[in-house]
Amino acid sequence: MQFLGHIVGIDGKKPDVQKTNEHEEIFNWLKQQLITPSILQYSDYNISLILFMDAFYQGIGAVLAQIKNKKKYVIAYTSRTLSLAEKNYSTIELELYNGS
Repeated sequence: MQFLGHIVGIDGKKPDVQKTNEHEEIFNWLKQQLITPSILQYSDYNISLILFMDAFYQGIGAVLAQIKNKKKYVIAYTSRTLSLAEKNYSTIELELYNGS
């Protein structure tokens, strides 16, 4: 029986190799799309920068962007997972930490 990308059988639960490969291909395609010139561009220092930040129970991340011709363009992405100690922070502490 297949369930959420796994095959469940007499031997227990094992990853479905076909689904794993399919998901990896899609993930790699998405990563490539995020760095194409239509999305990712060099910064124009004559235009204001916008910083989008988010924090969640597994990690924190940010996107630096600019608006050119009424369209948002990404300048840079960053993210990282939280340490064990940081995973104990409250949501508001994570949001504040992400902004520092």
